[in-house]
Amino acid sequence: MLRKRIKLFLILPLIFVGIFALASYSDAAICDLKSVGWDKNRAGEQELVGLTVVGQDCAGSVIDIKILEDGVTSDDIVSTRSRTATAAGVNDSWIVDLSNVGFSLDPTYEFFIQAQVRGASGTGSFVDSRSNPGNKKRFLYVDRSGAGDGGITITEFEVNPSNLPLNTLGEVTIYFKVTVVRPDELKTYCGTDPSWSVVLKDSTGDQTLRGGQMNLSSSQQQYKFDFVERFRTAAIDSSIILQGKIECGASEAPIDLATSEVKTVTIGSGDSGSGTCNNNGICDVGETTFTCPADCKGEPGENQTFEFSLDNPLEADNLLELIDVLATWLFNLSIPVVVVMIVYSGVMFLTSRGESARIIQAKQILLYAVVGFAIILIGKGFITLIESILNLGTTP
Repeated sequence: MLRKRIKLFLILPLIFVGIFALASYSDAAICDLKSVGWDKNRAGEQELVGLTVVGQDCAGSVIDIKILEDGVTSDDIVSTRSRTATAAGVNDSWIVDLSNVGFSLDPTYEFFIQAQVRGASGTGSFVDSRSNPGNKKRFLYVDRSGAGDGGITITEFEVNPSNLPLNTLGEVTIYFKVTVVRPDELKTYCGTDPSWSVVLKDSTGDQTLRGGQMNLSSSQQQYKFDFVERFRTAAIDSSIILQGKIECGASEAPIDLATSEVKTVTIGSGDSGSGTCNNNGICDVGETTFTCPADCKGEPGENQTFEFSLDNPLEADNLLELIDVLATWLFNLSIPVVVVMIVYSGVMFLTSRGESARIIQAKQILLYAVVGFAIILIGKGFITLIESILNLGTTP
């Protein structure tokens, strides 16, 4: 009996020592988070920003960190990471990345931080930067210029050539390139695909020369709208003023997204400046009583100058082009004629009833139709051959 009491007397202290040691170890292993915050309040896109999780007795603990964007209806998780803490917490950084941020018309975004001790719960295991006392480093504010427009810019707007001779039908190539950094954002902002246009500027206002829809794609950032335009130039020195535009919204009240620099195609020497009536009260060179009556007022009995031009309906500037136009016209006309003649000869064959005269006549009609059509085909090909020979040695 005495021996049992001695054993119990020795075991009880050991049990108390074990319980005390276990409690001390558990207290030491619990990481107590105090706060989390940014090292600054404002930053720009792609800027490196520091963040700090302040804790106590956190050495070796794993801290799960979330960076969120403060939304109106819900918060978007922008970035997540896990870090092994030191005794005082975690020092980390984040490169401001807006690619995972939901669309917003507000150009300022607000980001906050949440930190959680992995595997722990209760007081001290979770902190949120929005709860920092005194509003200290609660939010990181990021301004994005042009938010909503998808980062759209006109990267190229050029004209070639920049000079045309007087009184001619000249061609001008217009190079129009646009970059959209975030196409989906732009389409959401406009409600549909935005439109592009090249406008002709004169004293009466802007006149759309060419345009259309952009047909945005989420996987495409570069868009190209090059084209060739033909201009009938005047008999006096003047100029053609062009500008590229990107707009969205209804045509009667569009929203301007981007506008290019003004490009000028000079007609002749271009001494008339803008080539339009500037309404400055002075009859400048190139202005007449017909084109600019506000500046050039004619007196009774005074000779007046009027502009008159007759467009060429054939659109041919030389003999070779004229022959080609006529050959094309004959070719288009011959197709239905040949079809009618072949059908007519076939009907004659069927209704000849063995009469040799009608059979011979039907054969002649069929022969003449086929031979005539062959001659027209050969003639058009011969014109193309001659044109190719004449163009040898010339620069394309």
